[in-house]
Amino acid sequence: MTPPVRLSVALVVATAVACAVPGVGLVAASVLPHVAIVALVMVVGSASGWLTDRRAGAVLGDGLWGVLNRIASLGMLLLPDAPTGTLGLLDGLHPWAVVVVYLVVIDVAVSVSHAWMHRDARLWPIHEVHHSQTVWQPTLYGRGHIMEGVRSAVAVAVAGWLLGGDRSALWVLGLVFPLSGYLAHLPWRLPIGPLAYVIVTPQYHAIHHSADPQHHDRNFGGVLTLPDLLMGTACWDYDAVTEYGTGEHPTWEADRPTVAAAVRAWWGGLWHPVRAWFGMKSPQIPAPELRDVRG
Repeated sequence: MTPPVRLSVALVVATAVACAVPGVGLVAASVLPHVAIVALVMVVGSASGWLTDRRAGAVLGDGLWGVLNRIASLGMLLLPDAPTGTLGLLDGLHPWAVVVVYLVVIDVAVSVSHAWMHRDARLWPIHEVHHSQTVWQPTLYGRGHIMEGVRSAVAVAVAGWLLGGDRSALWVLGLVFPLSGYLAHLPWRLPIGPLAYVIVTPQYHAIHHSADPQHHDRNFGGVLTLPDLLMGTACWDYDAVTEYGTGEHPTWEADRPTVAAAVRAWWGGLWHPVRAWFGMKSPQIPAPELRDVRG
C-alpha cells in the first residue's frame, strides 16, 4: 500500500472514530462519506495502476477540499428541516413521485444558476476555483469555493418551502446529487447507451470542463441533461476533449498527496474571488505538464 493510500485509509478510520465523540460526532458523520470516497478512489486507482503521484495529489487535495467546505458550511445540513409546503403543490403525491419532481425542479434551478455563474463576470471568480483543476478525477466534485454551496442550498430550501410533499424527498436527493456529482467526474466513460442522452455521464460532463473555449458554455446539467436541452447548451462531442482547466488562470492544486498541501490549496482558492474583485492576481501555475488528459 502506497503512502497516499495509507493516508486516505487512516483518514477514514479517524473520521469514523470521531463520529462517536461528543461534540464533533455530527461534523464527522457529515464528512465521512466524502472521506470514504477519497480512500476508495485511492485504493481502486492504486490497484488498477491509474494512480500516479500527480493524480494522487489531486484526489487527496480535491477530496479534502470538499471536506473542508462541508465543515465550513455545516449549517446548511439543517436546510432540509426548514418549513415546507407553503404552496403544497405536491401534497398527497406518492413519495417517489415527489422525489422525481424535486429532482427535476432542483436540477433545472441549479443548472440555470450554474450557467449564470459562467456568464456573469462578478460570479465567475467563485466558480473558476472548481474549473481550474487540470486533473480529471472523481473528487474534483468536492473542489469548489464555499460560496458555491449557497446556490445549491438555496435551490433546495426554496423548492421545499414552495412545493411541500414528503419531506424525506429532500434527504433522498441529499444522496442522489453527491453520488451523481462523483460519478460525473469519473476518468472513464460510462457505456449506458441511449440513457446517456438523459443522464449526465462522465463523458458528457468532461466537455463542460474542457479547456477548449468552444466548450466553456456547454453541459451545465448536474444529474439530467434536461436543463441543457431547455437552454440549448447540450453537447455530445466526447472526442473533442483534449485538456482540462482554465489555461491561464491559477490552479491551486495540491502539489503532493499530503494534508498540508491540500489545506494550502483550499486556502488559496478561498481567497481567489476576493483577489479578482479587487483586481489582484492570484498565484499562477501555467505549466502545461500539469495538464492531465483523460485516456
